[in-house]
This record gives sequence, structure tokens and C-alpha cells, in this order.
Amino acid sequence: MDQGRLIVSEEEIRELVVRMSGEINRYYGSREGEPPVLVLGILNSVFVFLADLVRKLTFDMEIEFIRASSYGNAFDSSGNVRILYEPTVSLEGRDVLIVDDLIDTGHTLDTLSRYCREKGARSIASAVLLDKFERREVDFKPEFVGRTIENVFVGGYGLDGGGHFRQCPAVYSFSKKSPTL
Repeated sequence: MDQGRLIVSEEEIRELVVRMSGEINRYYGSREGEPPVLVLGILNSVFVFLADLVRKLTFDMEIEFIRASSYGNAFDSSGNVRILYEPTVSLEGRDVLIVDDLIDTGHTLDTLSRYCREKGARSIASAVLLDKFERREVDFKPEFVGRTIENVFVGGYGLDGGGHFRQCPAVYSFSKKSPTL
């Protein structure tokens, strides 16, 4: 597979995961007597980041998934977020940590935060590996951010472009017009 310009290396990803997990562990602190935090991963692209992140979290947690899409197979967000798969556990009274690989327009995380509130979550925080802040269309700020990246289309480390490139161990830029990184 031809690779485009490296945006985030494997080593930097490891460092970001360690830093973020430390921040999240401090945020949730000692949870003695509290129900487990519900870590809610947004499928499909979060699976690689989530696996690395949760192995470094030290508090009691339960892991669930939700699937939402505003892209479909397109390269640009429609802004209309559809929930395609809901968690199988109740969110009522739970502390929820929503985890995603990338935030750009903010529509998905904003919609899912509202969804969690409507389902009765006690608290909601969000963690994202990458932030394309200059693309933000809604006023949403994740509590935990790995790093901000420029406004380029990226793939790798679970992120895909039209369903491709998830298996790459680092994050690369690629052209929307090209099927190669």
C-alpha cells in the first residue's frame, strides 16, 4: 500500500495514549463504591485506539459500543448523524466516557452526548485521539484530546477513508480522490 504523508507516528500514538490514559485516570480518580464507568466506543474506527486506551485505564469500567454515522461511504460529513447501533446496557445513572478516534465537525460527539443525557447518564465526558478543530461546526469541546491535526483527510490506526486503511499502524494523510495513502 502506498503511504502518503505521515501525520502521527506509531511512537507518537503510544505517547498520546499514555498521556491521555493518565489524564482520564486522574479525572475518574478513586471510584470505590461507585458503579463502573461506562466506556462507550464509537464504531467502527475507534476499535484500535479504544483497545490501546482501556488497557491503560486503572478504574473499574464496563466497555460498550455505539455506532453512528454522518459519512456513510462518503469522504465528507453530511452533518446529519444517524445512530445505527445502540448500547445493550442502560445508561441510566452511569458515568459515561465516550471515546472516538477523531473529531472534526463535532456533530457526532454532540449528538451522542445528547443521546447519553436523554438516556439518563449521570455524567458524560469524551476522549478523542485527534482533533481537526478548524473543521468544527458545532460548539463541542472534548474533555480529553490526544492532539490537534491540520485539516487533511487521514487514514490508519483504525481511521478509514471510504472503508480502507484501518490496518495501518500510524496515521497518514491521503487524497480524497486517490484510493491510496
